[in-house]
Amino acid sequence: MKNKSQVSRFEYWAGVASICGLIVTLGGLLYTVWKDTKSDIKRVEEQIARPQFRVTYPLDGDFVEMNDLVKGWTPYSNKMIYIVITPIQTGDDFIQDTNAKIDAGGFWIARAIFGTAAVGTGQKFLIRAIATQDKLSAGPLTKKPADVIFSEGVYVTRKR
Repeated sequence: MKNKSQVSRFEYWAGVASICGLIVTLGGLLYTVWKDTKSDIKRVEEQIARPQFRVTYPLDGDFVEMNDLVKGWTPYSNKMIYIVITPIQTGDDFIQDTNAKIDAGGFWIARAIFGTAAVGTGQKFLIRAIATQDKLSAGPLTKKPADVIFSEGVYVTRKR
């Protein structure tokens, strides 16, 4: 039969183990809340900055050459900026050859191709910029990165 002091020690250590378990559980809960809050704050900041992410040249309704410059401004200087051209006729998104060059003030510039020598004259195109941490390859945008942010679009028509 156990004496009273042995039971007390067992109860003592059981209580200590329960308190430690409670501390670990609360710590995990606090970490989860902190992580979710941090993620929510980042999403809100990106949504506030989104209207500032834009194509500034060419302007909506302008005419462009087959190979033309695209310029804009970004508040996302910590991300890569890519130009996405969408022929309205097909609706397919095409990432251009290289990511845009961004200066210290957030202004960016890149080259874009509107169709081919044989296809695209007189057609409408949508120009958008995207910001992402991912490195993207030129060609069809088949899988959007999880962190992708799209600028507002600019509609243009290719002249020759």
